[in-house]
Amino acid sequence: MNDNILDHFEDLSVWTAIASGQALLAISPDRGLRGSAMRLDFDFQGGGGFVVAHRSFNPPLPESYVFSFDICGRGPDNIFEFKLVDASNQNVWRWRKEAFNLPGDWQTISIKSSEIQFAWGPLGGGPARDIAALELVVAAGPGGQGEVCIANLRCEDTSYYLIPQVVA
Repeated sequence: MNDNILDHFEDLSVWTAIASGQALLAISPDRGLRGSAMRLDFDFQGGGGFVVAHRSFNPPLPESYVFSFDICGRGPDNIFEFKLVDASNQNVWRWRKEAFNLPGDWQTISIKSSEIQFAWGPLGGGPARDIAALELVVAAGPGGQGEVCIANLRCEDTSYYLIPQVVA
């Protein structure tokens, strides 16, 4: 995974906006601290639901890893999720924060593989493997409208590769 960067957000055509019910999501370019960013403008139109920025993603995941990205935004404290989806589009793993307070200034979020839990699907559990897509989700808690900016999406291999030395 070249220099750990998965997306510099220079080409947003690889991202798809998905919204449920009356919710709206617009994906547009913005500026991050060090380069391009992706801006997600969401509006729950007075109702509930969710909005999703979806991107195909298929490099093999190492045994242990950390996803990280820079984030800032404004809006109500809705649910924020980072999801991994397999090729069948039926098995989902996620990191979820209830009542996520969008930081007004850029902050880095790091999500360890141990923090990404199986959410649903016919596999019934286990670690995320053979991933085909990743998703950034805002789900209505209070709803409302706002914006989320994401920059520098990275994945770092944190697997332990040294062979332990046994001394007797």
